[in-house]
Amino acid sequence: MRTLLAIRQHYAHRVVQRLISAAERLIEFPEIGRVVPEVGQSELRELIVRPYRLVHRLVHRLEPGIVEIVTVFRSSRSFPSDLG
Repeated sequence: MRTLLAIRQHYAHRVVQRLISAAERLIEFPEIGRVVPEVGQSELRELIVRPYRLVHRLVHRLEPGIVEIVTVFRSSRSFPSDLG
């Protein structure tokens, strides 16, 4: 029988893998995702990786192949005010 700890570890590993996969897609397609609605700046975009928001900044025009991950946070939380 799986313990609660083992179930949580499995879930956490899956979520981290999904976040890494989303970040890796940004290398080839840096402009995917929507503009962060709380900020409204076209260079600040986000991918939804339920239940998280992966926020990234478009810097590929200045440095090709570079993607800046600004933050990852649970979508049930408010957008970090220091990023707006």
